[in-house]
Amino acid sequence: MSFIRTSNGQYIREMWPAVLPRRGPSLTQLSSATESWRSMPSQYEQLSTWMVIQAQDEDGPRNGPRRPYMLTYLEPPGAGGPVQAKIHIQGFLAHCNVRVLGDWDRSEHNIPRAMQFVHLHGGTGPSRVAYDAQIGAVHELIGYIADSLNVARPQDAVDNGDFRLERTVFTKITPVRNVRAISLSSLDDPSGRARRYARKWVVDHRIATKIRNTRGELIVVQPGVLRPGDFVDVTFTVDIQYTSNKKTSRVAVGFLVHDIVRLMSSAEVQAALPDAMNVPLPQHPPSGEVDLPPDDDEAPVLSTSGTEDTVMGEATQNHVGAGLPHALSSLNLGQEGAP
Repeated sequence: MSFIRTSNGQYIREMWPAVLPRRGPSLTQLSSATESWRSMPSQYEQLSTWMVIQAQDEDGPRNGPRRPYMLTYLEPPGAGGPVQAKIHIQGFLAHCNVRVLGDWDRSEHNIPRAMQFVHLHGGTGPSRVAYDAQIGAVHELIGYIADSLNVARPQDAVDNGDFRLERTVFTKITPVRNVRAISLSSLDDPSGRARRYARKWVVDHRIATKIRNTRGELIVVQPGVLRPGDFVDVTFTVDIQYTSNKKTSRVAVGFLVHDIVRLMSSAEVQAALPDAMNVPLPQHPPSGEVDLPPDDDEAPVLSTSGTEDTVMGEATQNHVGAGLPHALSSLNLGQEGAP
């Protein structure tokens, strides 16, 4: 996974106030690493030395109106094929819903609209410097993608200071799309309704949720543990959707959350940095809880097993949700524990 680095060589994660914990390897380890994939440049002109924009269906037909692209490392870890770039970003939680079914209201009509999301903000005071530096790097990345595909810069992912990372919950099964579904437990889907629609729609990913304890270990927890004001580290990949017709072409750039780690709780942040949280926060994050629609017929459950993420430079304990399956596509994802 990649940590963002400024033009003078400083890692942006080190620009946050010293009282806030860091995730990943020590600064000494990170600075001495020679692999280019570990550091994402924050300057437009340096991005080509770090990543490649690659079509997800490189060998597929190219005459359709829509084509998905992704970012892969120019010099990937390991000796395998392309590895999708995963990026670290830090901030204070504004809104968050990373439950397996996100904000889905359990109706079939809204399955395509169900979302998981993390919205971050930078607080005030010294912490804002690091946050704004990250946002600047993201702006450079979006501009580079748009220029590479020869289209206008898309709508920004920053709204009123909040950085939005969002991901659709469900993937539609089609004759030409091989979807690897995760197995939904009764905790993931208490009503059983997602499993009833599994002939048409499946969930193919799980966002890992962890907290850092006082010993620096990462413990897997339920998403409900996260609260507005928590200081977190989020890893994400970049989803690029290119569309064209006879008149115009455009691109949509999305940031897909892969895991979220609480480095310091909102109560601890308030005690350590009382001025950093001088911004209004919602009392309760959106829950998406609504009444159940009428029952319908059962449908078979589609499921596959996957692998667990690992964490580079930190011990990991799975106290809650151990063994929960994760689905990965045939493309490798950048791993924190990669060589």
